[in-house]
Amino acid sequence: CGADFFDANNAAASTLRQQAASLALEDMLKWLDDPFEKGGTVQSSTTRKDRVGIFDATNSTKERREWVLKECTCRIKRAGKPTGVVYVESVCDDAELLHENFMTKVNNSPDYKGMDQEGKGLLISTARALLPGILTNGFSEAL
Repeated sequence: CGADFFDANNAAASTLRQQAASLALEDMLKWLDDPFEKGGTVQSSTTRKDRVGIFDATNSTKERREWVLKECTCRIKRAGKPTGVVYVESVCDDAELLHENFMTKVNNSPDYKGMDQEGKGLLISTARALLPGILTNGFSEAL
């Protein structure tokens, strides 16, 4: 997909991104709730406390973060399945460092092996399309 897929003004792409996020979150919650066997007896998911799920997504808007929190903590949907939510955010506004880190990832990750310069340019365009919609958790204001 092109950089326009991540453009905050692209309504069709926004719908697709939300659908993908919904499916991923649903899968994560199912995995967290999966019962397990202990001593040959299936234990209910309410007793399971040995799992942590990481929902690594673009949770960059207040609405998206509120949605994740609601889905994970809804007392009706999640009855008997208490789930905590923690947001982890790394804030960096050093353009040179960001570019260097991005290029290190692109040039060294097996995900991008064999990618030509045009493809790398598309990745940079995609990253730039994401930036205007990014909202911090407010931690940067406290620094």
